[in-house]
Amino acid sequence: MGNLSSILVSHISPLVGLAFLVIYMFYTPCLATVATIRQESRSISFAVFSVVFSLLLAFILGTTVYQTGRLILLLVS
Repeated sequence: MGNLSSILVSHISPLVGLAFLVIYMFYTPCLATVATIRQESRSISFAVFSVVFSLLLAFILGTTVYQTGRLILLLVS
C-alpha cells in the first residue's frame, strides 16, 4: 500500500494542494462557530447566511486559484 505521504504525492499535485489549502482556510470550520454566530447575532438566518457565504467564497477562491495556476502553467510550458 505505501505510506500516506507517498500516496498523496502520487495523486495530488502541488496546485491541487494549494487550491485545497485556500478552500480549507475560508470555509466555516465547525458547528461551534455557527452556534456562536447564531448566539451572538440572535438570528438563525444570519448564521445560515454566514455558512453559505463562507462556503461559496471558499469554493470561488479555490477554483480561481486552481484555474489561474493552470493558466500560468499552460503559458509557461
